[in-house]
Amino acid sequence: MNSNENQITAITEDNKEVIFEVIDTAIYKDNMYMIVTENNIENGEATILKQIKSEENYITYSFVEEDEEFEKVMEIFMDNDEFDFIL
Repeated sequence: MNSNENQITAITEDNKEVIFEVIDTAIYKDNMYMIVTENNIENGEATILKQIKSEENYITYSFVEEDEEFEKVMEIFMDNDEFDFIL
């Protein structure tokens, strides 16, 4: 995935590009998380990505799949008064 200002371009397993707009970032347990929405989606659905840095300093992103981790990170985003999130 490549990061460009407030957008992240992801390459799917079937080699298609998906552009995400970064809405907000947060730090939890020394990891950076981003709440993102697909650039071409207008219904306001968002997801959380976790930044993963490899030993070679490559940065990748993964979807947050563990419920407890998702809930803790979502609490951080919901505490931000700038955005209103509905679960």
